Amino acid sequence: MTKTYKGNEENYPKYDNYDAININKVKDIPCDYDDCMGVPGTFIGKWNPLQFELVTVRYGNDHKNLQINGKQSFSRIIIKKIK
Repeated sequence: MTKTYKGNEENYPKYDNYDAININKVKDIPCDYDDCMGVPGTFIGKWNPLQFELVTVRYGNDHKNLQINGKQSFSRIIIKKIK
């Protein structure tokens, strides 16, 4: 992980219906963000269970697909860093 969230917040929009940021590419997972993040399905092939926990898949708190600015996002896996 080489990207940072701090100072680059505009590159990581938040979901409307889930408290997480969107990550478009696994390589863009920020090293300085500890809360929930929505990552593409390709994450599974690179997943280190000692580093990240899987929180949920695809749906927001309202049981609808994750949305950003009212638009449905691609299917995402919600992860969180293990401290």
